[in-house]
Amino acid sequence: MARQLGKKNCNRLYDALHPLINEKSLFTPEPSSRWSTLFFTDTSPTTPEGIEQISELMLSPTSGKDNLVRLEKILQIVLDRPIADETRSEATNSVYGRLRSLLKAQEEQISFAGLVDRTVEEWNSLFNKSKQSHHSESLFHH
Repeated sequence: MARQLGKKNCNRLYDALHPLINEKSLFTPEPSSRWSTLFFTDTSPTTPEGIEQISELMLSPTSGKDNLVRLEKILQIVLDRPIADETRSEATNSVYGRLRSLLKAQEEQISFAGLVDRTVEEWNSLFNKSKQSHHSESLFHH
């Protein structure tokens, strides 16, 4: 599938995903209620397994020599995850959903160009919102 995307699109997707995937707080599911945090304070929210696998793959020098190979492996991780999970964060849904939409486009023989543009735009927006949030928090705490 990544080969059909082409090297340029794979590089664009990978370059947009890389900073986003490192913003771990974006992927931590929100507690379902305040009461659960009162009773289960020892179980801190964690990064979803699939996102963690993608992060580890991106950090590993043995994951492949180029972004095309790496994106192929990332797509496989996404395919191995459940399609829906109501506890997922917006960022987790975006990563999984956008990558699945590329796979669906391939099946339906739809052009990738617009999908790649929208995916990169959405991931950059999520990353920038996270940066602004961190900046606001640091101003608030100082």
